[in-house]
Amino acid sequence: MAIPQQVACSAKSEPDLSVLSRHIRIGFGISDEEKEAVKNRREHILKALLKGLEGIYVKKVPVVSVLLSGGGLRAAIACQGVLSELSCVGLLDMVTYIAGVSGSTWCMASLYNKSDGWKDLKKAENECRMRLQESWDISVALDKLCEAAERDDYSLTDFWSYSVVYYLTNELLGSHLSQVKKESKMGIVPYPIFATIDHDLKFCEKNAWFEFTPDWAGYSPLGSSTPGVYVSTTHCGSEFKRGMLIKQKPERDFSYLGGKD
Repeated sequence: MAIPQQVACSAKSEPDLSVLSRHIRIGFGISDEEKEAVKNRREHILKALLKGLEGIYVKKVPVVSVLLSGGGLRAAIACQGVLSELSCVGLLDMVTYIAGVSGSTWCMASLYNKSDGWKDLKKAENECRMRLQESWDISVALDKLCEAAERDDYSLTDFWSYSVVYYLTNELLGSHLSQVKKESKMGIVPYPIFATIDHDLKFCEKNAWFEFTPDWAGYSPLGSSTPGVYVSTTHCGSEFKRGMLIKQKPERDFSYLGGKD
């Protein structure tokens, strides 16, 4: 598998875009898929604004992002509480993006994993409370670890995701971020961004950010001269050579994304 850091650093040297797989994107700015999702979400937000602000003329819909920090289980619980309260007061319908790192993505993954996760945040909060009072099943963790170990890109992230995070949250999520694509594209739910920091790749002495969305996963632009490098989320972890798909592998699940610190 091509090392992401190598792909990102070589993107600056004018790649031959004609031979790139359709699952690879190199460039600045957000993707066309994200633009469409934001556009449709804007229409949803406009309806919410007109409903919540009766008698007030709304000319332009603002782009509101909720940014959630890391901090393990405390961050996950805080994330659940914040989103539940935003929903309770009618403000969650006016949010365009939800982005998180580390512990907050545990909560995000749980909500996006459920088909009705965003319809009743209080219900999700109660389910979380009940789940945290139960004991984890170590045999389930061992099965997932053995399954992950069969991949040639098995890493400490797998161990962390299927043991430590599972132990803390008592939840293993087998669905995938790409499955949220339809709802996010239609603007039904806020557009999710699961972010992590790559401590091995630096630009101007700053760590590079790696992000996962329903459409693409990769590095955002490194400065004004180095474009972002992305692979379609469904193919993140697959093998590519010189921009061409060599071997497709199963998409990583939500539990794995929650372990990307």
